[in-house]
Amino acid sequence: MSQPTFDFNATTEAAKKAELWRLFQHFAWQVVGSGRKHFSARAIFHRIRWEATVVQRSLTDFKINNNLSKEFAERFMTENPQHQGFFRTRDK
Repeated sequence: MSQPTFDFNATTEAAKKAELWRLFQHFAWQVVGSGRKHFSARAIFHRIRWEATVVQRSLTDFKINNNLSKEFAERFMTENPQHQGFFRTRDK
């Protein structure tokens, strides 16, 4: 699998969130493809940080609010109902 290029220089909040969602989906599908039955949305956020700082050596701070992990996990499972329960989320 070829490594995609990510845009860590998005300028607006909406563009940053859209790029973050694209990255989240990319890595979530990698995990699903590995055969895992469950995984951590926060682990995917950490992987995105790794990509930004180590792999692509982005000069901008690509900050990610961990509070988005629940929202993204739920969105992924809603858009892909065959993977309902893949991410475990807590009720507030």
